[in-house]
Amino acid sequence: MRPDAAFCGQCYADFRPPVAVAPVLASTPPPTSLYAAPAPDPLTAPLSSVLPAASDAAAGTASGATEAVWPCLTCGVANPLSAMSCAACGSGFMEAAREQTHLVLPLVGDLTSMSRGKRLGVAGAVVAAVLVPLALITLVLTKQPPPDTAPPAPAPVTTQTTP
Repeated sequence: MRPDAAFCGQCYADFRPPVAVAPVLASTPPPTSLYAAPAPDPLTAPLSSVLPAASDAAAGTASGATEAVWPCLTCGVANPLSAMSCAACGSGFMEAAREQTHLVLPLVGDLTSMSRGKRLGVAGAVVAAVLVPLALITLVLTKQPPPDTAPPAPAPVTTQTTP
């Protein structure tokens, strides 16, 4: 790695010194009896107001580092990455996303609900729909070779003599 490198070539870690940015003061109205204090916006709020408190992180692990988690798409509970299903509702990792995925084609229908044979038939029809017109265009636009104008050579005549 070069001493003047701006980032790591393997992990893309940024080696440049951090830029000091003036804090942006958010204009939030003071809470009243009609509504509670608004929740911080995770895109514009400072990072410290969005992350959980340090005492919550220390309670989760002994070293103070937080464990990576995945959110359940069904119930929203945070589960550790080692878990293959949600601890609260039992749904599998990305199960709700798999149920929502549909590939619908006009004149064909939903490809995700078709059997493998039907999908193979649709793929064959698409390939045929592309190749047949290309073959016809090739046959129409290909020039025929010029006819051979030289007369055919006479066949040699061999006579057999009988003794």
